[in-house]
Amino acid sequence: MSKIVPDYVIILAAGKGSRMRSESCPKVCFKVNDIPAINRALQTYTDCGIPQAVAVVGTLAEKVMETVTPEFPNTLYAFQTEQKGTANAIRCALSAMKNVPDDAVLLMVAGDRIIDKDTLEELFELYGSENTSLALLTSKCSEKSSQGRIVIDGNGKALGIVE
Repeated sequence: MSKIVPDYVIILAAGKGSRMRSESCPKVCFKVNDIPAINRALQTYTDCGIPQAVAVVGTLAEKVMETVTPEFPNTLYAFQTEQKGTANAIRCALSAMKNVPDDAVLLMVAGDRIIDKDTLEELFELYGSENTSLALLTSKCSEKSSQGRIVIDGNGKALGIVE
């Protein structure tokens, strides 16, 4: 089997961005080299051939939509009214996505992460060649990071998530 390009990318962009210390700008809208992080990420997903993006928004939803829509008008929005974690955000996205086939391939990403195109294409290639139902891309972080952790065994297999 060859590279499988996802049918949809679900971008988790409902967070408050407390670590950014801004009451008016969600962290996905902060600029990286003069381009909002979420737009930079959306361009990468577009360049990879993913036809549809769904952004899960919540806190400061209007700001995210004002940032994204002019450059990516095809983006759909799902609203997460209460911050109940990642699984709830994905439920919100799926409930907003109409007529998604059961065999659709989904890429779920944090809205404040920028992943380069080559890395994503390598992930898609691995997913297509391994005949698996899930591929998980992780990165190392510092011990002081407040991010969740993926617990892996000695063979690199995911065992669980610790928040």
